[in-house]
Amino acid sequence: MFIACLLPLLGLSSCGRRRPIARGPHASRPPLLTARKTDLVRQVAAFYDSIHSLKIVADLTLSRGSVYKGEIVDHSDFKGFIDFRKPGDIRVVTLLPLVRTMAFEMVSDGGRFRAYLKNQNRFIEGEDDAPATSPNPIENMRPKTFLSALLVKPLDSAGDFTVLQDDTNEQYSHYILQGMRKLPNNDFELLRTVTFDRVDLRIIEQREYAPDSSIVSLTKYDLWKDYSGINFPSQIGIMRYLEEYGATLDISQLEINKTVPDSDFVLERPAGSTLEIIGGDTSNRNSGIVMDRH
Repeated sequence: MFIACLLPLLGLSSCGRRRPIARGPHASRPPLLTARKTDLVRQVAAFYDSIHSLKIVADLTLSRGSVYKGEIVDHSDFKGFIDFRKPGDIRVVTLLPLVRTMAFEMVSDGGRFRAYLKNQNRFIEGEDDAPATSPNPIENMRPKTFLSALLVKPLDSAGDFTVLQDDTNEQYSHYILQGMRKLPNNDFELLRTVTFDRVDLRIIEQREYAPDSSIVSLTKYDLWKDYSGINFPSQIGIMRYLEEYGATLDISQLEINKTVPDSDFVLERPAGSTLEIIGGDTSNRNSGIVMDRH
């Protein structure tokens, strides 16, 4: 017995005290689930294919800065309304805090966007991937901020491949699907990762990467709920690292696969507004902005 009780001192097991592993908020939940790479790839595809349109009402918190800059500043909450229809039609409307008058409206067909800032009487047009040009995060919102975050696209695109990583420790238990592309020089480029909680295999995070492996966007998914038979996260946190702004959606109302008319994605330029064309082929190459008074 004496020798047996010396074993823990040598790093061996015997009469030492057992230490249970508590994995964060899921400590009292069922054992971890297991899945193969093909199972998770199919799960992502099935989730994406099950949704054709979204009508969202949410509290929208905007932020500026990024972890790359060492500071993130949250702004006031807005009331947000988002209409989405595949493949890339989207409309975003935000109302000012307290007074609830319209602050910002944006529509896109998946290629180009149009936006109107009512208080400044400014009308902005540009490509969906036009660069951020303002210190005000609401002016930097682009359709891709929401298009890449609302639905996680399938990872098995032609020419790409996936790798499954098991990331489990005492604090959390995750599966990470890594989407990669093989380059002509036989090197590999990390495109995207999708993270699943192994307690329930729900998606909790998506990251998109630039060619230099820096993070372009980080989206977190939480508080999944059943909406007429389809599970969807009721909280979505988006951070655009390189563009230095973010948005958090706390969804209060959600309709999935309801008919969204074409008229929802039309935004006419108001008379007297100042037109700004961002990105693309502009006559002002220094700022990337062309301005015009209508």
